[in-house]
Amino acid sequence: MTLSQILSELDSSQQKFIDIGKKTAETHALYTYDLFISAILNRSLNLVRGFCSLVRDNNFIAAAPIVRIHLDSLLRLYASRLVDYNIDEFAKKVISGKQIRNLKDKDGKKMSDNYLVKKIMEVDNHDWVKEIYYTGSGHIHFSNYVSSYTTKIETKKHRTILTTIGKHDLFVDNEEKIGAAIRMQQISLRIVAIIQLWIDYKVNLQKQPKT
Repeated sequence: MTLSQILSELDSSQQKFIDIGKKTAETHALYTYDLFISAILNRSLNLVRGFCSLVRDNNFIAAAPIVRIHLDSLLRLYASRLVDYNIDEFAKKVISGKQIRNLKDKDGKKMSDNYLVKKIMEVDNHDWVKEIYYTGSGHIHFSNYVSSYTTKIETKKHRTILTTIGKHDLFVDNEEKIGAAIRMQQISLRIVAIIQLWIDYKVNLQKQPKT
């Protein structure tokens, strides 16, 4: 698929965040956890929207860190599935300002980013999370990724380099942009899948006979 096609798919995916958010709120009773989910979905929608706009504006340098930020939403959503206490209590802690890295999972382990990456990688076909986590950090913090978008070797023989400061991303390969867009898709799909599990749980609660 071309970059343009993938970005168009990401555009369409934004409505999925809205739709599943409505579905969550309208299924059974409203929980504090639903408010936590709303915040995740609102952040996700706007991160995807911003990523697409920046890539189309030839500003991949600003778009690249968004992939890592989008992953942050997935990790925090996944953390809610690792606790053994009431999920509403988890949501209340986070909404009130508690840092998830200081909260413990059902095994008594603090849920740092590194730990959450490790746990989510235990799920089938989630090795890509580790790649995004470490590569994405290189886009957030100054690294060789950042410098490679500004300077490149023109010819080794004549020992000449090109460097630029401007409103463009000419030194970024199209393949890298495509890869980042695909990662945005993968994260979005996983966020929606986890929220769907919560909706299924609420549907089952609704079906239970009242006592």
